[in-house]
Amino acid sequence: MTRAPAIGQGGRSGFRLSILALLLASGIVGCASRGSVHGSTRAVAVTIDDLPLAAAEIFPDAEYRRQIVVGLSELIRERNLPATGFFNMAVDAAMPGLVPLWTQAGIEFGNHTWSHPDLQEVGPTAFIQDLRRGHEAVRRHLPAGQRIPFRYPFLSEGGDPAARSAVRAALAELGSPVAPVTILTRDWYFSTGYSRARMGDDAEAAERWVQGWRWDMEESTLAAEALSKELFDREPPQILLIHANEISAHHLGEYLDWMGRRGYRFISLAEALADPAYREPDLATSPQGESHWVRLHRSRALAAHRQGLGLPVESLTAN
Repeated sequence: MTRAPAIGQGGRSGFRLSILALLLASGIVGCASRGSVHGSTRAVAVTIDDLPLAAAEIFPDAEYRRQIVVGLSELIRERNLPATGFFNMAVDAAMPGLVPLWTQAGIEFGNHTWSHPDLQEVGPTAFIQDLRRGHEAVRRHLPAGQRIPFRYPFLSEGGDPAARSAVRAALAELGSPVAPVTILTRDWYFSTGYSRARMGDDAEAAERWVQGWRWDMEESTLAAEALSKELFDREPPQILLIHANEISAHHLGEYLDWMGRRGYRFISLAEALADPAYREPDLATSPQGESHWVRLHRSRALAAHRQGLGLPVESLTAN
């Protein structure tokens, strides 16, 4: 799960206007209205956080929880989607029986730590212990030797370069590549409202949450396209972040169809990470959850700053 500040009406309007300005400047908006993109080489890896079920604590009924997981896992299986799921296995310990549904869907298993701690809050020692516990719990569901990718909870890599280096060393020891995010959605926010509206039998409110989710998913995609073109003068494969939640279970197919009309093909996480764009060093030290393209913008600014001071670019401090 990622965090977002509370957004009032003015803040939301400002956010949408800033995204629109970016898209107009890049020329992305013009092609968005044309549906499929002729000759497109666009590709996206679908990644899902907080498996086996996001925000499981808001669903008191075990069968209700199971139906959400069935809905999303069957969608992935039926579409033969090469998705990667990042597990918090503490949820499985508290609410067993959901992980086999994901195994049947054929997704790649990844580690999202055992209990979803924030590195910035708990520090590197406790974080690495939780990371290792999650890794071992996921490993028990996989064939021996299979690679287990990792995603930071809240996309927070910590603001302390020493802590960040310690975690990276632990991941290297485990052979776990870090899975960044380029299409950073806020589906978790919309799904919480959607689920509460459904459980309260408020169909009108539920539809409002779905409409907000649709706008956010599409805007997040358009912004990622624009940012990647600004960085690389092309569109490398994108990496989508969604969560294992109810709104995805019921409506993800709509978004996947929209992506298909924009010329996207769906690829594995490993295929996406093989693109040279993901080999560019990320020097940014912000602990905030940000997309990888935003982090690379920050990283390039930091590198330019250090070069101007005659300092080594690879250092993780700005001075």
